[in-house]
Amino acid sequence: MRYTGLRLRQVTGILRQDIDITARTPVVRNGKTKQERADMRVVPLSRHLLAEPRFRAALDAAPAGAHVVRATSPASVIRASWQDATTHDGVLKGLWAPPNRANARPDHAFRASLQAHLTEQRVSKDVIDFLVGHAGGLRAVHYGRDLLKDAREAVDGLPPIDWGDAAVETGKVVRLRS
Repeated sequence: MRYTGLRLRQVTGILRQDIDITARTPVVRNGKTKQERADMRVVPLSRHLLAEPRFRAALDAAPAGAHVVRATSPASVIRASWQDATTHDGVLKGLWAPPNRANARPDHAFRASLQAHLTEQRVSKDVIDFLVGHAGGLRAVHYGRDLLKDAREAVDGLPPIDWGDAAVETGKVVRLRS
């Protein structure tokens, strides 16, 4: 979710055969709307995500027909993790439970942070919309631009997750529940 902007249901719906390592793309089969569910699409996978040992291990362990990300209750795991995170300094509860929302959506925090980061990096709005599925009818090309190519450059520009020991020693890592 952090590297793609996909929704939780979309991530947990990805089957092993949906991921093309060479092209660095998954097929997204699930969507929020009827239109999104009808139109399968591809998004780029960040080079950093492909370098993550846990992601590669999940790919290697998943046989054809199996989901790459498996969780018995992924939404509750994310909610519990973000509740843990917001009790620590530096993680604002408003990131996942903004005061103007009736229902908190912790899984949406990943999408919102991706959008915010890409906006700060001056990635064009149509590329951001393409990544998160808000493309409003836009597919792989918009005004002659290859959005998948531009989206790949954008996600490759995301910084990798730093799992280093120095961060743990300084207390700047929030351990999410697995």
